[in-house]
Amino acid sequence: MADRSSNAASPIHADAARLGAGVGLLLFAVVAGRASRLLIRVEVGRLLGPGTLGLYDLSWTIVYMLALLVPVGMPAAVVRYGVPLWNSDRAGLRLLVNKAAFFAVGLATLVGAALFSAARPIAEGIFRHPEMAHMLRVMAPIIPLGAGLNVLVAATRASGRMRYTAFARDLTQAPTHLLVFILLWMLGYGLDSALIGATVSFACAFAMAFWLARRLIPGGGVAIAKRPHLHQLLRFAVPVALTEMLGLYLLWVDRLLVGYFRPAAELGAYAAAAQFAALFSLVQAVLNTVFSSLLVDLHDRGETERVAELFKIDTKWSAYLSLPLAVVFVIAPGAVLAGTFGAGFSLGAPVLTVLTIGQLVNILTGPVGVILVMTGRQRRWLLLTACSISLNVILDVLWLPRYGVMGAAYASALALLVMFGGGTLSVFGLYHMWPVDRRFWRLVPPALAAAAATVVVRLLPLRSPFLAAALIILAAYGTALAARQLLPRDPEDRHAFATIMQQARRLTGSGDESSQ
Repeated sequence: MADRSSNAASPIHADAARLGAGVGLLLFAVVAGRASRLLIRVEVGRLLGPGTLGLYDLSWTIVYMLALLVPVGMPAAVVRYGVPLWNSDRAGLRLLVNKAAFFAVGLATLVGAALFSAARPIAEGIFRHPEMAHMLRVMAPIIPLGAGLNVLVAATRASGRMRYTAFARDLTQAPTHLLVFILLWMLGYGLDSALIGATVSFACAFAMAFWLARRLIPGGGVAIAKRPHLHQLLRFAVPVALTEMLGLYLLWVDRLLVGYFRPAAELGAYAAAAQFAALFSLVQAVLNTVFSSLLVDLHDRGETERVAELFKIDTKWSAYLSLPLAVVFVIAPGAVLAGTFGAGFSLGAPVLTVLTIGQLVNILTGPVGVILVMTGRQRRWLLLTACSISLNVILDVLWLPRYGVMGAAYASALALLVMFGGGTLSVFGLYHMWPVDRRFWRLVPPALAAAAATVVVRLLPLRSPFLAAALIILAAYGTALAARQLLPRDPEDRHAFATIMQQARRLTGSGDESSQ
């Protein structure tokens, strides 16, 4: 296939600029948020040991999964139906958001109360760790707060104003969690510092999202367009919710089953490796957040060729951002874990390598799930996700008792291959879109440069494990960037980079992003 980027029409360059501007804003916010959460886990692991970290991570996983799932797909419905309303009927969009938020928060409040009441039976009867009950109770309010936060953040995504999305979610919740954790730890609260900090941070993020949504979509005016009623929202949202539930379960089921089958120390080592492997999903999520709103707009206008081109650009940028880190995790996983969590987490090194290889499938197939869901093929994506999660659970049950945590890692990697490989074939069969083209050969030199730099730095006689891990990552990204600069740059990359630089200069300004 010929390289289309060199002679693509200017609308495609404009699409790439919009995608790049949104990603540039969100990536900074998400990296800051993820770094805050990772730092908390590192400190919990270092100060309280692998066992406590494993139970904390397991409790957080349960609560956070419920906060994401209980809204029953309402955030996706707000994006799907909110993009047209933003362009034509702001009052209708406000009513849509209110309806979705009241439904999601009301249902989540009931679920949060149920978890608070059932915390002890869950902790003792299912996971056989009574100390988990206190963790679940303290963090139970996160469920309604997180549900409301996700709906309000979806409203900012529907508007295309990614600065609001960044501030409402990533630049408020995780940094607040870190600050409260540090303050309470200094006051002697121990593990409760992380638990209370998590709940307080979601309350602050919900308040910020509420204020920003009110500012973005003020009151007043009369709705003029025909808006979807609750049953129409649910008709779209329920399959999406089931898909999200299975997708999250696929991401975290290994930790749940490791917690059931293996000792807490092994769970802690596995959780540490999974934290780093999740960084790849984070990069994909940032790109998908912006891509989804652009996709809805272009798909509704029948711009199939622009969608296909944006699909390739999204996948390419995901690979650019992720490959140096993947090289590090494959070549030097032990150095990364020892330099961050400590030598006691070395059991997670081979786990990190296998999980990284599995995540590469996600990276190199691009936003196939978003395309299927936002174009009305959510049931097909639901079926693929269900098959993947079934395979993961079966393999976990068979392999965890026999092979330990490595069995869970292999099961997770194979399940990702089935899910995203099947999604890629489905998108190609339905829309004749493919996530890669000839431009992807330019990924090879940066990846080889990152591998060489990782090997060289790993051989240096550095006494500090943290310094070694930091230098390995910096060297990998530095050499990959240098190698990429020696290659021709695609036109969409130049347009997006110029837009990101404009956004960076205006980041502290009061106006909305014009490129959005």
